[in-house]
Amino acid sequence: MAPGNRSLGLMLPYTALHHLLLAELAEPVVLTGGNVCEEPIALEDADALTRLSGIADAFLVHDRAIHVRTDDSVVRPMAGQATVLRRARGYAPEPLTLPGAAAADLAAGVDTHVIAARDHA
Repeated sequence: MAPGNRSLGLMLPYTALHHLLLAELAEPVVLTGGNVCEEPIALEDADALTRLSGIADAFLVHDRAIHVRTDDSVVRPMAGQATVLRRARGYAPEPLTLPGAAAADLAAGVDTHVIAARDHA
């Protein structure tokens, strides 16, 4: 699945649909948000079916359109507390406070891969 990755991640079911599916399967499953590493999440079912058909055993689709691509957040316990490694669903767009004075604002767009910085005068 992830050569060289020694970590094991778990996802807790956060919708009724997850509970129903996992109760029916009664075994662990591997889930993806509809993308391969370094690729954007597929917005259309047809795109996901094309790009992921070689690695996915099944697809769960719906008639509701995806309007905003959003990854799941990644949290890891460190030093006895939860440390957020990726701020996404559930944690964003809440502000992220950084220690010390910031020299510039930074904005990065997942869809455009554009990074813009503005110096403070």
